[in-house]
Amino acid sequence: MHVTVYLICALVTALMAAYGIWRTIRIAHLGTTSKLAVTAFFALAGASHFAFLDMTDLFERAFIVDTLPVTGLFVSFAYWFFLLALARDVIGGVRGLVRRKMGLPVEKRDLFTIVSTCFVAVFGIFFGITSTWNALSEPTVEPMTVAVRNLPPELEGFKVAQITDLHASNLFPAARTEAVVKAVNEAKPDLVLITGDFSDGPLDREAAVLQRDADLAPLSGLKAAYGIFGVTGNHEYIRPEREKLLEIIRRHGVVILENEAVSIAVKGRRVTVAGVDDLAAERTGAGRHDLAGTLSNLADDDLRILMDHQPRTAPEAANPAWKVDLQLSGHTRRDSRLACQQRLRQGLLRAGRHEALRLPGRGLLGGLPREKRHLQRNPAHHVHARQLIEQLFEHSRHEKASRLREAFLFRRSRRRA
Repeated sequence: MHVTVYLICALVTALMAAYGIWRTIRIAHLGTTSKLAVTAFFALAGASHFAFLDMTDLFERAFIVDTLPVTGLFVSFAYWFFLLALARDVIGGVRGLVRRKMGLPVEKRDLFTIVSTCFVAVFGIFFGITSTWNALSEPTVEPMTVAVRNLPPELEGFKVAQITDLHASNLFPAARTEAVVKAVNEAKPDLVLITGDFSDGPLDREAAVLQRDADLAPLSGLKAAYGIFGVTGNHEYIRPEREKLLEIIRRHGVVILENEAVSIAVKGRRVTVAGVDDLAAERTGAGRHDLAGTLSNLADDDLRILMDHQPRTAPEAANPAWKVDLQLSGHTRRDSRLACQQRLRQGLLRAGRHEALRLPGRGLLGGLPREKRHLQRNPAHHVHARQLIEQLFEHSRHEKASRLREAFLFRRSRRRA
């Protein structure tokens, strides 16, 4: 099954690269053979990325780990050149139709064609390089203060580190996980929460299981006084070896919450951490996303945190009956329903007493480098935020995006309910 997926991804990437590159260099003063050679090189280099993702039987893993970032760059080139060339061709096609209707000549190398082709070439290379750099760069951390209504004084300063979308794999091996763990431990969190998508790649062979175990082994070094908890993401349901992966994760000290909640005593107060299975559980028949069952009939607490891999559930979790103070999610760069609530590309979105945190991924399609952004103080949303939000670590298998969320300090809101 995984071979079929890789072949499809490789074929699609090769076709996208062929279209984007050919449409970009077609007006260059090169021979047809040279143009075909350049196009074929980009197409094969991008397609080879998916072949190297799981070729440990043919090559040493060290060679694959060193090669994948290079082939990933060509995947990014393929996507960006395709998107930009397609947009240029659509605009050019409309322009050509208008000119023909008006009886004007349509030339193959007019000013529009030359300028737009240069635009595609320059920005295709720029976005390809910066997107790959974003996906593969080392993690950094910025703290954020989250205001919670009626938070007891004992819980002020309670610090949570969120990690999401590690996607441990041949592309992101143990060295990257070690960097994540080091960054989290330096923040000295009270609690570590991991919101899904732990790894990528099949576990149908013993060698693959051992490799994934080694890639996730640094998680054993996470330090938090009140525990380390996680939930499943959609990538935990892509392959049938889900239980093997969960066994590895648990062996390295992470408590997986599967539609369940735990109550933690903190300085005489209660903090509830709830976690639900990813929405993909129902689609694959391996489980179910039971938000209502998880949040119903919980004991009274002073702070309630929900982990749900996909942020699209935030409107439902905002139901006052669930008394969720903060939802932590990963998974995606954008979610239309959340975006409708508040026009923020990242940060806290508020509905009632519920605040949902999502940080958009970037990865090989991310484009411009991430800027340090600020959440401005907004009394209407009861958010008192210092600087947050620079990507710590982000990756997804199809977009090659990786994410790590940072540490959060909880404090009382100055406005009372």
